[in-house]
Amino acid sequence: MKLALLLFLIGFADSCLRVQSVKDLIPVPNSLCPPIKLLDQQGVQTYLYGSYLKNMQIWKPTIGFSTEYNWLFNVMCSEVPGASSFYTVMFRKDQNPIYINRVVNNVNTFNQQPIWMNSLRCDQVTDGSYQWIYYDRPQEDLSFACIADVDSCKCPPINGEMGVRLEERYPSDECSMYYASCSQQVDPLMPLIYATVESRKQVIHSADFITQLGLTFYEDLLCVKTSESTFQWHYSNLALDDVTIGCNTIENEFGSDIYCGCGAYLPISSYEQVAARDRKKQYVGAVVQPQSYKPGCQFDFTCENGIAVVFSDNYDPIEKPSQLFFKCVNNPLSEYSEMWLVDGIRLINPAGACLKIIPSVSEPSCLCPPIKLLDQFDIENNEDGNYLKNRQTWQPIIYMESCYFNVLCLPVPGVSSYYTVMFRSNGSPLYINRVVNNQSTFVEQPRSIGDMKCDQDTDGTYKWFFHDYPITDMSFACQADVESCNCPSVVGISNHAVLLETRYPGAPDQCSLYDAYCEYEGQLPFLYSNNITINTGAVAKTFYEDLTCIKETSGYFWYFFNQKLENFKVGCDTIENAFGSGEVCYCGAFPLITSARELWSLDPQYFTASIGTYSFQPSCQFHMTCEEGFFAVVFSSNYKSLRVADGIPIKCTYNPLSNYLRMWVVNGVRVLNPVGACVKTH
Repeated sequence: MKLALLLFLIGFADSCLRVQSVKDLIPVPNSLCPPIKLLDQQGVQTYLYGSYLKNMQIWKPTIGFSTEYNWLFNVMCSEVPGASSFYTVMFRKDQNPIYINRVVNNVNTFNQQPIWMNSLRCDQVTDGSYQWIYYDRPQEDLSFACIADVDSCKCPPINGEMGVRLEERYPSDECSMYYASCSQQVDPLMPLIYATVESRKQVIHSADFITQLGLTFYEDLLCVKTSESTFQWHYSNLALDDVTIGCNTIENEFGSDIYCGCGAYLPISSYEQVAARDRKKQYVGAVVQPQSYKPGCQFDFTCENGIAVVFSDNYDPIEKPSQLFFKCVNNPLSEYSEMWLVDGIRLINPAGACLKIIPSVSEPSCLCPPIKLLDQFDIENNEDGNYLKNRQTWQPIIYMESCYFNVLCLPVPGVSSYYTVMFRSNGSPLYINRVVNNQSTFVEQPRSIGDMKCDQDTDGTYKWFFHDYPITDMSFACQADVESCNCPSVVGISNHAVLLETRYPGAPDQCSLYDAYCEYEGQLPFLYSNNITINTGAVAKTFYEDLTCIKETSGYFWYFFNQKLENFKVGCDTIENAFGSGEVCYCGAFPLITSARELWSLDPQYFTASIGTYSFQPSCQFHMTCEEGFFAVVFSSNYKSLRVADGIPIKCTYNPLSNYLRMWVVNGVRVLNPVGACVKTH
């Protein structure tokens, strides 16, 4: 029906046609539409996304106008000496070209010329001007050119893989004109183009398919002259190397169903999928958000949070604040071919994502990833830090020179006490500074972080390292600390007498700032919570810089660092009594597991594991060296079990909040109440 209607329009328009002579700029009669440009070789070079065609033989077409409709026009390319095969191509500013007609050996492969541009209309846009509109997208510098197609036999041969049948469509001077089919006529097997694109393996579904015959063809496959002596295959505007044709299913190759005739649409659900498509590194560290769409021949792709971005193999990412519109439309080159359009741009292998862009700070001379700045929503999506999601959060200032940086949190109205917090995606957050009543409790801001460096990892990439272990997605936030008076009062245990003294009398919104003392020598003030006992790692007097009150849905709870405390009390005891093991440096105990029962009670995944022997003793800094066949694991009360990385020591090191506090660090993660084991799994 569409074809019959198109032929009718052609016949009708031919009877009422005005033809313009060939020149550079064609005005549109009786219309406010912008003039139409005609391009030669020099003109094509000026189009960013079309300049890949600049070395081809190029000449200008003729434009004809309808006498019935002021803005309706057609385009015709005539044969020139030495070029009996050619394309008619539409160019526009900042968009890839569209091939609108193909002639092979002076015969049109689909419609007869001239080609009526029914997909274009002239209309008024929001600024009051008149523009050409192509599938709802205004076009700047609408232009046309004729491009010779005479070099296909100079490109590398295209081979069919096992199971593919290739048949020539046209005479032998066209080496890209094939019908392709699969020898096994099993639905949904279909011929696909396999190639290398910028060193990446690439699969293309041509969307040129004659269902009744089970044949695929490749009208958009063109051999492009890239220099005086080099030639390269292009599919539409996508440059291809090592081209072959093989058979597979859309589902196997793209992980998605075919929509209409256009092929797959891939909804992006992970950052790894973003990174694989983000060729210009525009979205480093972006957070993937849920997307909403109902796939079909045309559909809206919407984002409740974040911007809507569609990646493709042949164009830069297209982004809109919250919504993009997909259309599967007829390819002008054939009635059997379709193509994806987004914002009027043809896309090959589109993949959509809703992305939350997190602000970041970087330095050109530093090879490590940018440092991100988080807001409250970002913290909600941080796996190990989302217990802090209800806190008022704002972004700090990062001062950076080369790979050295420090962090400054400025106060915000109504908040005089707050933390500076480091987040990452492979560990719990770390408090690096505390301000009470607008005064830092340790050293003045801005703050740097000890044992933080930029270095090359074993995979060759540069990463941030904290205590010799790579951390990913390093980020910072400022968080209010104003809830402590909403938590239960801090009380002592009667049979473990402790003396508590307020540290900052008169500080607003602060009911957790104490110095703690024990009556008897050899005892330390510990935090008790149900079955957990915590040593703060104090070097001299004991104080609780990591003790903070956090709001949850069900109420307010005390936390020490990231350890939730329930039925929280303070009491005095010895290290040996409290932990069953002697003190190691100032960090407290680091016992080693000797029984299988203790092992699997800490982590059921080691239920059948064997325990090895220990040739080391915990100290301020030590390596857990296990016998052959065994590996080192550290368990803790505040983090999942950690398999200790080879060659990286376990440290009792400085707590960033004070030189008078220490903490255990394993694989760059702070752990409370660590317990070690050498294990072998079965």
